[in-house]
Amino acid sequence: SARSASLKMASAAHISRVKTCYRRLLKHSLYKSITPENFLPVATEIRSKFEANRHVQDTSAQEKLLSKAEKLASANIHPHPYRNIDAPGSSRFQRNPLHGKHTVIDD
Repeated sequence: SARSASLKMASAAHISRVKTCYRRLLKHSLYKSITPENFLPVATEIRSKFEANRHVQDTSAQEKLLSKAEKLASANIHPHPYRNIDAPGSSRFQRNPLHGKHTVIDD
C-alpha cells in the first residue's frame, strides 16, 4: 500500500541520516585522537550509545536522539581537520599541476 511505501522511504531516509551522523562522529573523534589506542575507546563509546538506542520505535524520540547526536557532531568538529595532501585546501594542492593540453613542450 501507499502508506507502507512511504514508511519504508522515511525509514530509509532515517537510516541514512543515522549512518551519516555515526560516520561524522567517528571521523571527528579520529581527528582528535592521535593514536589508535586513544581512538578505540572513544569509537567503542560512540558505538555503544548508538546501539543502546537502536530499538527506539517512537519517531519523535528517534528525531530527538538524532538531533542531539548531530549537534554533538557539529560541536566536535576539529578546527584543523586532516586533509589529504592533494585535496583542495591542502598544502600541496595544485602546487605542481600536471601538463595540460595547452602546455607546449619542445623536443
